[in-house]
Order: sequence, then C-alpha cells, then structure tokens
Amino acid sequence: DPVFFTSDEIVAKTIEFMYPDQDSFPPEPKDMNYDMESFVYFKDSLYLFTKNQTQPFDGYTRMYTIPAKEGRHVAKYRGRYYCGAGPKELYWITSADISPDGKSLVLLSSMGIWRFTDFINDDFFGGKVSVFILNHITQKEGIAYINNNDLYVADERFVLMGVPRGGKLYKVHLPD
Repeated sequence: DPVFFTSDEIVAKTIEFMYPDQDSFPPEPKDMNYDMESFVYFKDSLYLFTKNQTQPFDGYTRMYTIPAKEGRHVAKYRGRYYCGAGPKELYWITSADISPDGKSLVLLSSMGIWRFTDFINDDFFGGKVSVFILNHITQKEGIAYINNNDLYVADERFVLMGVPRGGKLYKVHLPD
C-alpha cells in the first residue's frame, strides 16, 4: 500500500548492528565478506546478504538476520550460499528481494539472478535454487519484484573504452 507523507521532514529510526564473527576492522583480505548491499524484510526481520570481496575469492554470500526494529543488534549468522568461483565482480551479490507472496527470494549479481523457492519458513538456502544468466554483464545494483514472476533490474552507468554503458532499467520475466 502507498504511504502518504504530510510533511517535508521525516524522522528516521535507526537500526545499528554488528556481525558476531567479525573481529578485525577492516578485516584481513581473506575475511572480506562483511560488506552488505543486499537485504530483504521478511516476517519481522531483516535478512542481510554479503557482497563477498575475499582475497582469494571464495565465492560465498553469507546470510545474517537482525530484528526489523530500532536499536542495536548483533546479527545472527544463518548460513552461506556458493555463487561461483569468480572473478568476484561477476559473482558478488549486490541486491536482493522477496516476492510479494513471500515464496521466492532473488539475489542479483552482475551476471545473473539466483531464485530460491520451496524453502521452509526462512531457510532460503535450503530450498530449490534456479540460476538465470543475464545476456549482458554490467554492474547490476538493484532488483525488485513487480509481481511474483516479473522483476525490475537496474544497472550502474559507467564508461568502458570511451563508450557509455549501463544506467538502465530492465524488465525480467522468470518462468514458473
């Protein structure tokens, strides 16, 4: 449902969190899997997915949860999913969304979309996974469900060898 604002000023509530397994700031190159650009709201919690930048790249995104309420929280580690061997720029996760019916989770990278279905409760990685390879590689930064099968995907504008690329919004249909 739409939200209507009655003022030009909005007071934001703050959610702070820390990772339970991060003990160095910044982490060593082999442990650089705490950057988080992707999260979804599901059943009163926020589900966080890391953008893996480990060196050497190990290919996993980690999932953590925190309560979707104001305050300071320690994230709970929930598991990891292997996205691919690299290079990391093709397999790191930059966005996520959950379908309107709550039955499908998608993760986005520069080269593809991972869709998790048939999961029990919030065990997304324990469900069925389908991988959809996109027909071009750009720095994809956003994914959002339109309905249970159609998504918008946005990429970042950049210049490669003097030629502008990206900066577009794509509509993607995922089959049942």
